[in-house]
Amino acid sequence: MKVAVAHHISKYNYNRGFSPYHEYPEYPFDTLSLNNSSEKETDTYDSYAAVRDVFVRLGMDIENYGTKLWNPLGDLIKPREEVLLKPNLVLHKNLAGLGIEQMVTHGSLIRAALDYCFVALNSKGTVIIADSPVQSCNFRKAIQISGINQILDFYAEYSDLEVNLLDLRASKFEPRTVGASKGRRLPGDERGYTLIDLNDASEHSDLVGGFERLRVVNYEKEVMLEHHHKGKHEYEMPNTVLDADVILNLPKLKTHRIAGMTCGLKNSIGACGSKACLPHYRKGSCGESGDEYPTNSARKRLISWLTEAVNDSRGVVSLNVLGMLTLFAGLMLRMYPLLNPNLSGQWHGNDTIASTIVDVNKILFYADKSGVLQNRVQRKMLVLVDGVVAGQGEGPLLPQRADCGVIVGGCNPVAVDIVAAKMLGFDYEKIPTLTRALNSKKYKLFDGELRELVIESESTVGIDEIHAQFCNKLEPPASWRGHIESST
Repeated sequence: MKVAVAHHISKYNYNRGFSPYHEYPEYPFDTLSLNNSSEKETDTYDSYAAVRDVFVRLGMDIENYGTKLWNPLGDLIKPREEVLLKPNLVLHKNLAGLGIEQMVTHGSLIRAALDYCFVALNSKGTVIIADSPVQSCNFRKAIQISGINQILDFYAEYSDLEVNLLDLRASKFEPRTVGASKGRRLPGDERGYTLIDLNDASEHSDLVGGFERLRVVNYEKEVMLEHHHKGKHEYEMPNTVLDADVILNLPKLKTHRIAGMTCGLKNSIGACGSKACLPHYRKGSCGESGDEYPTNSARKRLISWLTEAVNDSRGVVSLNVLGMLTLFAGLMLRMYPLLNPNLSGQWHGNDTIASTIVDVNKILFYADKSGVLQNRVQRKMLVLVDGVVAGQGEGPLLPQRADCGVIVGGCNPVAVDIVAAKMLGFDYEKIPTLTRALNSKKYKLFDGELRELVIESESTVGIDEIHAQFCNKLEPPASWRGHIESST
């Protein structure tokens, strides 16, 4: 029930391997790893220093702070455990042609989190940096852009800790010249995958019919309907994720066309191995038992049908024909734009994605290593949100830069996300993911009262004081504008 905020952060850390600018007492490596840095020590408040402050404000091993014995993650992580670091890598480029810093978790946060895992594990254990980015992501480019490759090189030189990198995707999609996509199998998780059925504990079980409308872009509807129908709601989870004793959830703070905003809860979606079992919207308008778009529209229905036909088609000829029709439809849309161009669930009335996000978080907390759901929490989580540079506008793939200068941390992703939403001037009660997470079925993600939430920064503030204290404001996606902002 405690969330910590470090703010007024002036820059990311850009030392070699993202080493800290200062030689902190608990720093576990030889000082040569600092002296070889490309930048010298500065007096600016950087991201590595801010992560330390978040730990202090959360009260982690506070009695040893300032000494070489300080081990802030010691209560979370024990030697010989396996730790999963889950950044947000999403895509290797900004589709708006803008910067990448507002899209992916910055390497300096990943490095700081990894250093304190190293201290807690005492070189006895394993850390796995893993994500399942969007299906078209070039993973090699993504880890270069985020700086993970630099971190791995540093740890290979200076430590004996086993640090592995894993692309959790079992397959990816590559664009064809005519606009359709082709699938390609990936090595994926060498430990395999486990299907976990939430059944009536799924948030999707609230649907009264309409299961046949569940969809996710770029995947065959038949595959989706194999996983989600009356009496079954299952997700394919990588066994590496299930094997983790602790998850360090490292999201990027961004707006999101489908979910409103993405933070700790939404970042957990990337721990799933197959996107095909992640419902993102229900096909059709609200009047048709869907939530893909608000009102009936013949043109939207046609575009939706074409997209689905391309995904479901297996023949080369039909793919090419449908692909050409899709390109023609896209050209007509550019010439005669829709007044409300929200498609594929990209608007504030989408509740399907919220149910999916909450379901995946239930699995992360309550599924044991064999994938069986238990009544008690099975693994611990710490959330560290990268909001030094945030993404606003048409996130997550076309965001504009917003210099928020914050890092938010806590052990409950619902609490962290509510604080982040309030900080940005959003009303958490208008974000379906957060309202669902606060009242999740059977497996609780938040157990307590919001009034008991304590926010620690340079001073202690209450939940109603957050926005005034931090004064950040992000521009929401166009399809959420006027529907997500706080009235106070």
